[in-house]
Amino acid sequence: MTENVNYEDNLFFISQTIDLLRKGALLNLDRELFYQKIMETLFSTDASLQSIYKNLTENSYLINRNLYLHSVMKKKRKFTEILTAYLEGDPGKWLIEEEHRSRLQRIREIHTSDIQDIRSTLSLTADKEEDREVISRDEMNFLMAPGLLEEDE
Repeated sequence: MTENVNYEDNLFFISQTIDLLRKGALLNLDRELFYQKIMETLFSTDASLQSIYKNLTENSYLINRNLYLHSVMKKKRKFTEILTAYLEGDPGKWLIEEEHRSRLQRIREIHTSDIQDIRSTLSLTADKEEDREVISRDEMNFLMAPGLLEEDE
């Protein structure tokens, strides 16, 4: 069964979630009330971004793949900034537990590495597109000329 993935909506939702996390890092929230929810949201955002990225890397023939990869790269960049805000921000504000701290640091490293990989992929595909043969106007006219194909009527 083929799966229909709506990348635009998924990426939009991730973008909104990242913005919410950014706002949470700026607010003076009660740690007791929101710490667990923020950790869950960070981890689920990571899983969602990784899943979409994996899907895009495995499907090189997807229409608009480069556009989606570019969008994922931007989301990953924003997400790493958010992770940094929580990890290196005001320590009295969030005081990330050690088990979460090491996991978040590893997640940040993975996304940073993925950003570099996406840049390389986009650069390579841009180079390949430049090298691709182009059909001249004369060739196109010849191919589209009537009578070239026999039609059964």
